[in-house]
Parts: sequence; structure tokens; C-alpha cells
Amino acid sequence: MTFQPRSPIPFWFLNGPIDQWHVEREMRMMHDAGVSEVVVHPRYGLEVEYLSEDWFAIFGWCVDVARKLGMRLWIYDELNWPSGTAGLRVPKIDQRFQSKFLEVSEVPVAAIDLDCFEMGEIVVAANIECGNITKTRRLEDLSALSGLTGDWKIFDCRLGFDEYYVDTMNTDAVDCFKRLTYDEYKRRFGEEFGKTIVAVFTDEPSVYWASAGYDDRRIPYTYDLFETFEAGYGYDATPFIPNLFYPGPNRWLSEQTSGNTWVGYSPIAITQTSAAGAAETGSHTPGTTTTRNHSSIRYASRPTLRLRCAKWTSRESTIFSSKPWATTGYQ
Repeated sequence: MTFQPRSPIPFWFLNGPIDQWHVEREMRMMHDAGVSEVVVHPRYGLEVEYLSEDWFAIFGWCVDVARKLGMRLWIYDELNWPSGTAGLRVPKIDQRFQSKFLEVSEVPVAAIDLDCFEMGEIVVAANIECGNITKTRRLEDLSALSGLTGDWKIFDCRLGFDEYYVDTMNTDAVDCFKRLTYDEYKRRFGEEFGKTIVAVFTDEPSVYWASAGYDDRRIPYTYDLFETFEAGYGYDATPFIPNLFYPGPNRWLSEQTSGNTWVGYSPIAITQTSAAGAAETGSHTPGTTTTRNHSSIRYASRPTLRLRCAKWTSRESTIFSSKPWATTGYQ
């Protein structure tokens, strides 16, 4: 579709008690101030259950008022952010849908008591000299570990779950999110797609979210991560896990999400902002995020950036200019 925003597009936070008169009053205020498009953004504090019939009734009021005023709406596809959980429903449906990580501990081989050591999901040995890795090997069992001599360090990777986010590298989890969110909007308001409802804003989907920590040693993970990598690139990446924390290649986590895009709800545009800015969401240490943070944005109809403004009051506000608002959402 041809998509050209006609004004700044504010995030309109909906929380607390919401009545129909309240929706109409605020939308008229925005309209009178020169705003012709708005992102309907449910936030924590919302007193009705997100994605319930009560929520969709509120969204329906927004659609009715927008139609009367000639305004256009964007769907914000999550309660708060980041997008992907459908208000935390998806990770509760199945633990396999929860965000996963490998927690990596580094221990000198001499410090390991083989009588009580239990190997994690993946175990890799690395020889490190002057802060640089000289060689690595994956250890399949305890006998391989017991055969090591010298100054090897053991990188023991144990599987963990983040119950507050979704595994965006898991196609079934992403499909579940789309069914609970996009399909429900389309079922109720599909006739307005491409008319009153012109876009979806998906916010900061990530392979690894901040609740898993910032400066730790946790690697984003999904069950078939390394098998998918090997099928695509022809070699096993697991021996290179230590290179995420020491000098060496660390580019092997960047492509897994590419097949799990949530596009395809034509004729509305899918817009996206990335969870990559260190100031906002945590580009963590090199070992804990992808090295191509914005790669998934290439699947969006309109990549977006958010500008935070103190306030705007009228068509003549200083945040307006003569330039088109083609790719920018406002908050």
C-alpha cells in the first residue's frame, strides 16, 4: 500500500479506567491540535484485560471516532513492550515458547571436581593466552573433560528460561503471538484495514530481553539454534562460544529470527523499531545480543524511529517541519 503519514504520530497511552466519552474527548483534542494519526497503545494500568472483549470494545470506540473525524489509527501490538508476548499470554501457554538463554560459566579445568561436576547443555574447552583464544574444542562427555591437561578453561553452558518474554527464534511461539493478536484484530476490524486502520507498530522484538541481565554471560538460545546455523553455514558453531567473550568471530547469532517475521496482514503496514539502542533497551555485552541488531527491520513495511518530545501543542509546534513523516513515530 502507499503509506504516507500526514502528521506527527503520537503514542496514545491507554490505561486506568476508560470510558467512551473519554476516548472521544482525547481524540478530538488531538484532531484539533493537528494530529491526524495516532498509535493506540495499551499500557500497564489498563483496568480491562488486554485482548479481552472489553479491550476490543475500547479499540472499537477509537475506530468509530477516528472514522468520524477522518483520522487514521495504528495498532500497537502489545501491552507495554516488547512485542511478542500478547500481554504475557504466549510464554504462559508453553514453556517451549519462553525466551531461552545459555548461561555460560568459565572455570579453569584444574578447579573442576569430576566426581560432582554435571555437564550443561553444551561444554566447550578453550586455551587462552594473553587474553586471546588459541584453540577450542567441544566436549561431549566427562571422559573428554578428564583427558584435558594444561591451562584449559571450561565454558559450561546451562539452559535457562525467561518467563516474561517469548522465544522469537521459535516459529511456533511467533505464530501463537500472531494468532492471539493480529488475527483477533483482523477478525473484528478487518474491514477497516487500509482505511481507518493503516499500520501496526511492533515494538522492540528481540532474541534476548533485558530481564535476562545486562553485563552477564548469557547467550540468546533456541532449541535448534546450532543445527540451523550448521545447515546454513556448513560448520558447527558451538566450539566458538568462547569467542563471544574473547577476541575472535562473534557473528553467529544474527540470522535465526529472519524466518519468524510477523508481516503479511495486508493492506496495513507493519512498522517496527529495534531493541538495539544501548540507551533504551540494552545492546548488552558482545556475547549477549546479536551483532546485527537491526537485521529484522528489513522485513517491516516501514521501519520506524521514535523521537521523544517534551510536548507539542499545535500545528505550528517546533517539532513540525516541511519534511514528510514517512518513517517516524512520535512518543
